[in-house]
Amino acid sequence: MNRGFLCCTPFVLFIALLLPHSSSADVTPSSDAEPPSVASKPGNAGNTAKMLEHFRQMAASGYHYEETRVLELVEAPWHGSGYLLTDTDGTLVKLQLSPERIIMAITAQRMYYYAAAQGQRYSAPLDFSDPMIAQVGTLRAVLQGHTAELYADYDIAIDQRETEWLLRLTGKSSSNAGLLLEVSGDDAKPQRKIMIRQPDGEKSEYRMLPASERQVGTNVARLLAEAAGE
Repeated sequence: MNRGFLCCTPFVLFIALLLPHSSSADVTPSSDAEPPSVASKPGNAGNTAKMLEHFRQMAASGYHYEETRVLELVEAPWHGSGYLLTDTDGTLVKLQLSPERIIMAITAQRMYYYAAAQGQRYSAPLDFSDPMIAQVGTLRAVLQGHTAELYADYDIAIDQRETEWLLRLTGKSSSNAGLLLEVSGDDAKPQRKIMIRQPDGEKSEYRMLPASERQVGTNVARLLAEAAGE
């Protein structure tokens, strides 16, 4: 598969984002009870489900993001920005606006990539056995608050002190060993941060602020249709 199709490791969501590797549309909300495998650090004032649900509710329409990516063999970090949008059907769209406009989308069945300036359009069925695509599912789970999708493949630790909090996901399966994902924020501030470190040392960081469809100027359905060439 073209590396550009998955160049947003993590769109990799995320981001976003895996386990029983079902689509988010098939996932029922998890209960407030934490599975025994979840590790809570001192100062934890809530469980994973509550934390991610709050994260999701902060931006029902989506986020504006600033992305910094550090590649193992590239001296200067890569920078990009745009919007991460999600809908109630479980579709996740990454609309990159800088340095060039690129649409990347994941639905319940397929992934899409469209770079108009380069004349490139790809789509492929979801295959969560591919570690990079599994990370897309992880990012989607984080953005949409589906904690049940995370427990099978990640050790989860929570650290919360006053209004600041951090959720750390550490890969524990054979397919994601060495992968680290951190979601952090401050309940007193709207900004959220997602950091993903790949086993090979590649690191991506998203700084995100809630954004409405009006701010974005489009919506998930229109972007998905554009990416699919409809």
